[in-house]
Amino acid sequence: MDVSIQYNEIVDLHFAIKRYIREDEYNKHDLVNRFELTKDIQGYIQHVKDHINPILHRDIEYLCGNMVRGLFSVVYDALEQGIQDVPSFFNYLRALDVEGFLALIYQALDIEGIENMDREQQRIAIEDHFKDDQTDGDDPGLYMDYIKYPQEVKERLTNTLESFYTLFLLPRRDKVNEIIQKKLKEHQQLLEEDPNTFFENMILLVDKEVIQGKTVHLYLSYYGELTCSLKIEKDALSILYGFLLEQRYNKNMKREDYKDLLKTLSDDKRYDIIELLGKRAWYSKELADHMGITTATMSYHLKKISTLGIISVEAGPHKRLYYRLNKEKFKKLMANMTSDIVDE
Repeated sequence: MDVSIQYNEIVDLHFAIKRYIREDEYNKHDLVNRFELTKDIQGYIQHVKDHINPILHRDIEYLCGNMVRGLFSVVYDALEQGIQDVPSFFNYLRALDVEGFLALIYQALDIEGIENMDREQQRIAIEDHFKDDQTDGDDPGLYMDYIKYPQEVKERLTNTLESFYTLFLLPRRDKVNEIIQKKLKEHQQLLEEDPNTFFENMILLVDKEVIQGKTVHLYLSYYGELTCSLKIEKDALSILYGFLLEQRYNKNMKREDYKDLLKTLSDDKRYDIIELLGKRAWYSKELADHMGITTATMSYHLKKISTLGIISVEAGPHKRLYYRLNKEKFKKLMANMTSDIVDE
C-alpha cells in the first residue's frame, strides 16, 4: 500500500465555499454534534456572512451551492494535472475549453451516452439520475444550465471563485497554512505508527480491501474539517478528509460510537440495512427498491449509519459506488463496546 498525505489549497477552496453555503445543513448532521468544532472556522463563516455583498453571495449560492459533484469533478481533474495553488487553478479554469469543461460535467454525472442526447433527453436523464441518487443533494436544473451555457457558466464560475478567494480566503492563507503544516506532520506520524488505526479513525468509508494494491493520495482539508470524500480509480484512490477527524482517537468519542450503534440497531429499517449490507454490496437505488423506500430515505439512513465507520464504499459496475458492511470494523466495534462495558 503506497500512501501519501498532502495539502492542496484547491481542495480547501472547494470546502471553504461548501462550508459557508451549506452551513445550516452542516450543523444538523449527526456527526457534527459529536465533535468539538474549530472556533476559527466558525469565525470565518460569520465573517463571510457579515461582509459578503449580496451579488457575490447569490453567485456563489447559484453556481456552487447545489453543484457538489460537478465541482468535485473539476477539482479532481486539477489535482490529477498536478496543480498545487489556487491562482494556478484559476488559470487552469480559464484555459479549459468548452468541450473540456463539458466533459468534466458529463463525467461527474456519469450517465451513459448523455453527451449524444438532445437537451430534452438530457434533462429527463439527469432528473431520473438524481431521483436514484440524492447523496450530494445536487440540483438537476443547475446541471442543465452548465450544459446549455458552458462558456458563460465557466467564466462566471471562475470570476466568482476568484472574488471569493481574494476577499475571504487569501487574507487567511498564511494562518491556515501554518496550522495545516503542523497537522500534516502529526497525521503522517499517526499513519506511520499504526496504519490500521489511522484508517479506522480518519477514513470513514474505506477499508484495507479497497486500498490494497492501489496508490493512495490523502488530501488533508482544513475548511472541510469533518469531510471524507473519495474518488476510486483502477490503480489509485484519492481521499479528501478533514483534520478534525483526529478527534475520533479520543476515548470519549468511542463511547458516543457505542451509544449510536445501539440506537442504530434499535431502528428496524437500519437494522435491516446493516443485515443486507453484511451479505453483499448494494447500490443505493437497488437497496432502496429492495426495501420499498425512496432513494432519499435510503440516503438518509446510509448517512446515519456511515457516521459509525462501519460502511465501506467500493466501485462497482457502470462506475457506481456500492455500499457494504465492513464486517471487521462492525465486529471490532461490538467487541470493544462489550469489553468497555463489562470489563473492569
